[in-house]
Amino acid sequence: MHVYLDDNNISDTVDKLLAREGIFSVGVHLGNSDIIGTFVFRNGLQVLDLISWTKHQDGVEKVVWSEEIYSKSTNPRLEKIIGDHNISSSGKVIAGIDH
Repeated sequence: MHVYLDDNNISDTVDKLLAREGIFSVGVHLGNSDIIGTFVFRNGLQVLDLISWTKHQDGVEKVVWSEEIYSKSTNPRLEKIIGDHNISSSGKVIAGIDH
């Protein structure tokens, strides 16, 4: 579920989404949507309820839903992408997007 905000109150919206039954991951994004929530439900009515509830939260401009059918990954080593000199001993990126 992609959530677009009109008030930049990202933290409150993330906390509200995480408190909802069925949501197991919420990510803050730069770019198109502000928040991406990942959820699992048994039926379409539960999805509809979540989308409707989210649309009525303060600061939410719009909600877009898409369904992932499957995901693949090559599991590349991070060092090959950004260079091993940018990785700390804990595995965190030192120079880049994440610290």
